[in-house]
Amino acid sequence: MSDAKEVELSLKVFINKEKTKVLFAEAENDFADVLLSFLNLSLGKIVKIVEKQYGDRAPCIGSLTSLYNGLANTDMVNLWSVRGNEMLDNPKIMDSTMESTRNLKVCVDYTESSTYAFGESYKGVFTQNSASFIICDDLRMVPNAMGSIMQTFSELGLDITDMQGAETRNVTFGLKEIIHLLKESLVSPTPLSDLIFSKQRLHTKFASVKSEARSSLHQIKKETTSHAKKMVLKVMFQKSTKKFLFAQAEEDFVEFLFSLLIIPLGLVERLLGSNTCLNNIDNLYRSIADLIDDKYLKNQNIKANLTKPVPSEYYSSNCFLLMRGDARQCVLYPDMVYCYSDGRLFVEGSRTYMVTDDLTVTRLCVSTSLSVLNEMKVSLSDVEEVELQIGLEEALNILKASLTSTCALTDGLINPKLK
Repeated sequence: MSDAKEVELSLKVFINKEKTKVLFAEAENDFADVLLSFLNLSLGKIVKIVEKQYGDRAPCIGSLTSLYNGLANTDMVNLWSVRGNEMLDNPKIMDSTMESTRNLKVCVDYTESSTYAFGESYKGVFTQNSASFIICDDLRMVPNAMGSIMQTFSELGLDITDMQGAETRNVTFGLKEIIHLLKESLVSPTPLSDLIFSKQRLHTKFASVKSEARSSLHQIKKETTSHAKKMVLKVMFQKSTKKFLFAQAEEDFVEFLFSLLIIPLGLVERLLGSNTCLNNIDNLYRSIADLIDDKYLKNQNIKANLTKPVPSEYYSSNCFLLMRGDARQCVLYPDMVYCYSDGRLFVEGSRTYMVTDDLTVTRLCVSTSLSVLNEMKVSLSDVEEVELQIGLEEALNILKASLTSTCALTDGLINPKLK
């Protein structure tokens, strides 16, 4: 078995040097397969890959980074040796008919080692060996087939004027560059350009606007009425400013939050209708769903496995995800419902927890509450408690906000109720 770092992928890149911009790239199926494998990575695994590669220089991926680090670093939860760790590092989503991603030339998943040996013939994982693709700066991808150039450029949204004086450059991608591309695809609007031209971008500009709730608390209260069984969240606001302070949650809501970390990107796209605010990943998902015909894929099951991933029985029977109706049900996506077992993956026992806006979870007690208020310079007399109910819609909003915002509860839960 070879070291994945020894293997490199070739790419022909068309650039506008004056604008330091990648127009598009031509890639063989080996690179296309690695790109599509991003959809199989769970949210928690992505955070861990980026942090392992960049250490203290790793950018925050919305609120997922603080959520993951809270799970990894605190003693308030119990990652059971078999179920919790396996679910977090290796969610079982792939259908038995799909080739293992270990057969990729470069395997970005740190839990897997590539079985590809340098110099051997690549057999492919998702796409046909003979297929090649055009990939845009925002990760839109179409087959590089003979046809109308103008139509292809139009479909990809390419500006023809940018093609004047375009240059070509042959580049190689190893594991380091692939991880860099994964990171940039989550935090930059132009991941290929940033990688090729080694741009240093202020990543927070790509994230959603960090906002604070400053409207009527009465309006929020009216929106929470429902007859369905839901999770309950007690939200603390500062009366004088209407600013969100923190939330008080039971173990069911905390279990739900941590369960978000085991959802793969492809399933996130499915849940949110390919409208995640991660524009590059949205484009990649739509490409395999709408732009790449089955004849370019290795078999007829590939498209469904990447765009409509079905969890294994082990996965679906033990996770506690997006709730709907009966509290014993969890929703993995709108048209499929699974029951979960009484055992939890992450949270042990019955406790009350504090959840901050960036989804940092800690144990809640009177002393910690007072300490947090003192740090915020908020007096207890200036605090108002509002009880919110969390159902499917609210859960999906929190999931979406967590991908790009470090204020996931404000942007995903509070602000939507103020509209």
